[in-house]
Amino acid sequence: MKQLDGTFTDLISIGQMKGKDFIPSHDLAMTDLLIDPDKITLSKENAIRYLRKETFILEEKEDGWYLACYDSVALGWIKLAGGKMKNHYPKAWMIRKRW
Repeated sequence: MKQLDGTFTDLISIGQMKGKDFIPSHDLAMTDLLIDPDKITLSKENAIRYLRKETFILEEKEDGWYLACYDSVALGWIKLAGGKMKNHYPKAWMIRKRW
């Protein structure tokens, strides 16, 4: 991180509080600041579904936040709650076109 005259540049958002819940930011998922985060490794088909902001069936895991990865590359966040998966990939970045 660079420092200039007492101000920091190149800062990233790590997330935000919504009520009592902390929502990690996509910026945080894309950094190398995370130390051994809980991960879910996706198949190629599920990685494409994730990038389309779709939901799909995942392996049984505990409720919580997971870093979605494909081929050891972080894609973004998935939240598991009550057996349901919530895709937190940014809407503005999702794949819209099917090939």
